[in-house]
Order: sequence, then structure tokens, then C-alpha cells
Amino acid sequence: MKHRLLIFVLVTALLIMTVTGCAQNNEEPVTPTPTPEQTTPETALDDPKTPSEPETVSEPDEPSTTDYLLVYGELLDFYYYLLTVDLDQYDFDAIPGTMGLLEATQAMDTDEALDSVGYILLDISGDKIPEMLIGTVTNKDTFSPYSFFIYAGYTIVAEKPYLTFEGVSRSNYTYLGGGDLLYRGSSGAMNSIFGTYSISADGASLSVNDCYFTHEKGEGGQEIGYFHNTSGHANPAVSEELSITDEEFWQKLSDLEEKIQPLDLIPFSEYRQTDHATDGMTAPAVHAHWAEDILAQYGDYDEFSIDETEPQSRVALTTDRTVHELNVLMLALESVDDDGNIHFSTEELLEDYSLLPDTPLVLVMTFYGSIPQYGISYEDESGTTRYFAFTVSGEDGSILLDEFFLD
Repeated sequence: MKHRLLIFVLVTALLIMTVTGCAQNNEEPVTPTPTPEQTTPETALDDPKTPSEPETVSEPDEPSTTDYLLVYGELLDFYYYLLTVDLDQYDFDAIPGTMGLLEATQAMDTDEALDSVGYILLDISGDKIPEMLIGTVTNKDTFSPYSFFIYAGYTIVAEKPYLTFEGVSRSNYTYLGGGDLLYRGSSGAMNSIFGTYSISADGASLSVNDCYFTHEKGEGGQEIGYFHNTSGHANPAVSEELSITDEEFWQKLSDLEEKIQPLDLIPFSEYRQTDHATDGMTAPAVHAHWAEDILAQYGDYDEFSIDETEPQSRVALTTDRTVHELNVLMLALESVDDDGNIHFSTEELLEDYSLLPDTPLVLVMTFYGSIPQYGISYEDESGTTRYFAFTVSGEDGSILLDEFFLD
């Protein structure tokens, strides 16, 4: 089971305003903010150029030297963190841009989530600044219109990531190409909606092209009406009712779905964090697995026996990058504070071990009840020593590393 996240206030500066799909109910539609690129200048008919006036030839734009992967780096680190951190004990309050991803991965284990969600930097607005899209990783051989969703789309504003739009399962976006997006939504059997949007020239907003929706009509609302507008406002009073059959209406959606372009997203399982990860949000560098589940993937491994009492368990530690000064700890319960936080004292059983990406460390141990007896510590890339206790999930029996803090 994917673990829910306690919100960190620090990242809210990164994840700000959103643009929604076709407006539902009686909400006013989103009005895209005009940009200089969208403004059509008046033609100066009274001052035509003469042959003697040379045309002004614009110099070609210099290739950008900005490393946009670095600009988006902290945000990518955060998404990686969402997919890997074990915080099941916390309540979750979504921040903009995360709901679709967390909804889709809540029943996945960490490895599956990292393989299923990916990212791509792609200039879909045409302003030579790539947008960043977070979405489902698809197999082109088995692609279908409902196997690919964009969870969030960002651009760069004032040199920082800016959330342009986001989607969830019942209110989602896919890419049509040419800066156009297909929106699909539903709020019940009688109310469905779909349409196309275009991203603005600066990538910071969406504008509606066509919006189709169903709505109750007739006495008692027992009939379904089919409507269209170009405002994005799902209100029959400001829309054209279409004289078409149910089949003809949904064929319009099918025709649009034929144009969906699967994107070659990079799975987060292949992502490596930047050196700009936000303090307190760095994803754990060490991962725990039941040894029998993963050792077949590796040629070699090291083994350290902590406890030979039966029944024994074998836990494999892995990493995506070399971790120096890894310590294996014995934990002793010291106290439980008023908030329910457990405080441990520690004793080092294995000191200064170097965990390598291609060589798991297998720990042989015994689990005694629900209170953790063993754990690990290591120094992360920011120089912070982090402490984790081994626990077993009560939901699916997976092995977990739960972070704790020393007084």
C-alpha cells in the first residue's frame, strides 16, 4: 500500500495556481491570462514599407544554455519522494499537482509506483522553454486511450516551476500534439464532459477550444441532453443543445481519443536526485525488501547476522547510489511522548559499511512483536544522519523502513 504524505509547507511555493478542465456545475470558467505572444497587433496600413526601406532581419535566437532539468530538479526530487517515502502513519492533505499521482499509486508498492509514473521535459507551448509533464508510463505496444494520463503539467515562470494544470482519474488530461490537450471528466452517470484545450504561448495557462457535455433535462431530469460550447462552462443555459444520438455524441470523444499521442516518459525508477533536494524532503537512499523477493536480480550480496533466534527473517538493503557509513543498529525503547512518537536509544552492531548499488546487504534478524528491535542509520547527501527502524506492514506484510529521530 502506498503511503500517504504529511504536507511540507516548504514546497507550496513550488506548486501554485492550477487551471482546471471544463467548468463543472455553475462555476465561472477559467479565463486564460493573455500573453504578449497572444496579442494580435494592428496593421499599420498608413505607413507601408517602400522598396528603399530594407526589411529588418531578426537574428536567430541563441540556443538556451539553461539546464531545465536542474530548474525542475527540486520538484522532481519531491515527486520521487512521494513515490518512495514510507509515511503511512501520517494523515494526508493533498497539495496542488499531487492528487492524481497519489490516487493512482495508493495501492502500489514502491517499486511498482516508480515504474508506473514518469516525467518528460517537452516544449509543448513552442516558447523554447520545456514544460514538465508528470504522468503514466505507457507501453506503446499495449497503449489504449485510458492507459495514459497526465497528472500534472508545469512550465517555468520567473525561473521557477509553475503548475499549469493537473488531473485525476475522473478529471483527466492526455496529450493530442501541437500544444493541444484532451480533457475528460465525469461527475456521475448523467454528467460527463470532454473537450480540447490549447496551452498558451508562455505555457502558463490553458484555453478551451471545444467543450462537450451531457446534462439532465426534461421533467424530473430523467432525460439526457447533449451540449456544446467554446467557453468551457458546463451550463446548458449558455450552450448549444446538439440534436444527435447518444452514439453520435460519444463518437466525437472516440474520434479525439484516436489522436492521443503517447509520450515517452522516463520512469521515476530511472531518476537520480539532484543536489538541490529540499532539506527534510530528501528521499531515503536505502530501501528494504524481503531478501527472497529481490536477490535473484543481483549476482553478489553481503550478509550480516544480527540475531540467530528462530524464526529468522532475511532482509535485503539496496540503494541507487553508494551509501557510505551505513550502520546497523540495535534499538531500545526509551519513551513514548504525548503525540505517540517512540524514542529509541541505539547501539551499533555493524559500523561504517559501504552499501553499493550492485551489492545488496542481507541482514539476518528476528522480529519480536510490534516494537522495532533493529534499524539502520546513514549520512545522506546533505550531511544529515538519518535513522530508520525495521517494521512489518500490518496491511500487506511488506518490510518497511520507518524513519525516527533521536532526542
